[in-house]
Amino acid sequence: MIMTSVFRGDRLKRTREAARLTQTELAERVGAGTNQIYRYEKGETDPSAEVLAALAKELGVSADWLLGLVDDPKAGVSDEELSPRERQLLRAFRSDDYKEMMRIAAQEAD
Repeated sequence: MIMTSVFRGDRLKRTREAARLTQTELAERVGAGTNQIYRYEKGETDPSAEVLAALAKELGVSADWLLGLVDDPKAGVSDEELSPRERQLLRAFRSDDYKEMMRIAAQEAD
């Protein structure tokens, strides 16, 4: 099975350039190597979830947009769209409480 990249390196490059950042500057800000930023932009490799989140935050765009899942760079999910269970999972995730995340995920769906 051939794996294809879903990460949109063209969007990363365009947004980085609009922010007037060099590849080196962006790499330093997100904790990646300059060569890695180059590879992301060329579509040679995909960033890890951690780097994807850091790129989105640093550039002020959504990770979904960088992945090509939405057309709006600022698109995101509003709190109203989340179920109570999803909110619990998000709170546990944001506080790095992986044990709580597993407990919530293991619960029967309402």
